[in-house]
Amino acid sequence: MRWITNSLPFVFLKNHILTEVEVVYEHEIMPDSLIVSYYKMQPEGNRVVVYHQIRNEEGSLMHCVAETVWMAHADTRTPQS
Repeated sequence: MRWITNSLPFVFLKNHILTEVEVVYEHEIMPDSLIVSYYKMQPEGNRVVVYHQIRNEEGSLMHCVAETVWMAHADTRTPQS
């Protein structure tokens, strides 16, 4: 999961809450492996669906695919006087 979430922009992570995850692991990733993480964001109403691919450094081997769903944080701050 870390490879999936670490690929997303910090501002996006700061402003959204992960609500759903679906991951399909195809090949094990060793701790010292170099990987490439791809994602595509698809806004759908009040949520954002993100499609992920984790591949080896050469791009020839798919390690996992995932779909995550995110909701924007509700703004609960009250204005200061």
